[in-house]
Amino acid sequence: MKNISFKSISKWFILLLAISFLYGCGASENDDLVGTWEIDNEAMSELTKQQIAEANNPMEVGLAKMVMAIIDDMQWVASLEDNGSLSLSMEETDYLLNATGTWSVEDDKVTMTYTEQRDQVKSLIGTVRDGRIYLDPEDEGQPGIILTRVGPPLVAIVEEQPQIPPLGPLRNECPPTLVSKPRADGAEIDDIVGLRPGLLFADVQALLECRDDIRVIQTAALWSAQENYGIATRQLLRASDGIPCTEQQAKNCDTGGGHFEPLRDITREYIVAFTGLPEQEVARVIWRRSLYSAEDTQAISVLSEALTKKYGQPQLQATGNHSRINHVRSGATNLVWLTSREGTPLPPPTSEFSNAAMNWETCVNGLKPQFAIRQGWNSGCNLTIRAEILPQPENGLLARELNMVVANQRDLYHGDTQFKNAMRIVSEEKLRSESAAPDL
Repeated sequence: MKNISFKSISKWFILLLAISFLYGCGASENDDLVGTWEIDNEAMSELTKQQIAEANNPMEVGLAKMVMAIIDDMQWVASLEDNGSLSLSMEETDYLLNATGTWSVEDDKVTMTYTEQRDQVKSLIGTVRDGRIYLDPEDEGQPGIILTRVGPPLVAIVEEQPQIPPLGPLRNECPPTLVSKPRADGAEIDDIVGLRPGLLFADVQALLECRDDIRVIQTAALWSAQENYGIATRQLLRASDGIPCTEQQAKNCDTGGGHFEPLRDITREYIVAFTGLPEQEVARVIWRRSLYSAEDTQAISVLSEALTKKYGQPQLQATGNHSRINHVRSGATNLVWLTSREGTPLPPPTSEFSNAAMNWETCVNGLKPQFAIRQGWNSGCNLTIRAEILPQPENGLLARELNMVVANQRDLYHGDTQFKNAMRIVSEEKLRSESAAPDL
């Protein structure tokens, strides 16, 4: 028997269980598999005890005892849905994984597939027997994984699901497109699907409610501000084709970095950040995220050409790591458009070691194309547009995700400062008016 350290055992066991859990069954040839499943700790402990009793050498005994110690510390929940999708939460002392995947079943054979961190796709084959799922061991001599269903049957699960909103438009009367072409003053195009910095909240909401690729619109009170002093602010708006999650699914759903109620199955998303008191909110930043499957994707070169056709020649375009762009994701193609205060293109300085180069890179790396990460902006920067295209894992020429951001950083900086000052003034005036004069 090959030498196996405790670390390798733990890794093997966690991954195997993760797989097993994760992803149940597909389009439902066996409705008995639909529901909530957990690892059967008791049955696995009994199996491990049996392996200890039947062990032929101290190595096998030690391996089985270490596995037994791990079993007691596992808290995982997997929800297998009738549409072939799965939500999973796995917790262990030194391991945590929330993931989603798919499952399928043919006769008594179950195939489970899920995507782990860093987009690693994993699969496992198991057998359905006596109301349980027995997942085959990864290597000979190792124990298999036993899953037991603990949740309600199919009918009860369906009843618990929130109603799925239809795709838009979400309003009957839609205004004409406000910003789908260059502004009348001849400035550069600075919008994403008609959304541009400077629009009022009502106009942004109307434009998004009239799109046919969204089904849910959500708002959040705060983004750049830490507090709103009890004022009913609206700093964020998210429009998405995502589906509201149940409480059980929530751990695996998208909250936009904790700002919004959880959604699942998002493929299109638009997020707008505002500054301003209620009914005076002005759009400052626009984000877009589009996710493509292997079936509906398009060539990265086609996306890049389309972006160039709309926004003009980018001041920087690069695939992979680049000295002027921070934190480039693996294989990503990044495009950058940066303008001067006069609205003219601002190319990167020739030298990479100068104040001009540092300022240019500060402007480029402040706002990120992905919304749910740390953002920054600078009053010395103007119109900034960034796009990030991520490749499909199986084919680097095809896109799996497009992220974009558009903002005038100078306007965002000053608008944010004015907004925070205005909130403090309004709050102080309200407190003053509600406070009785002290008896001195």
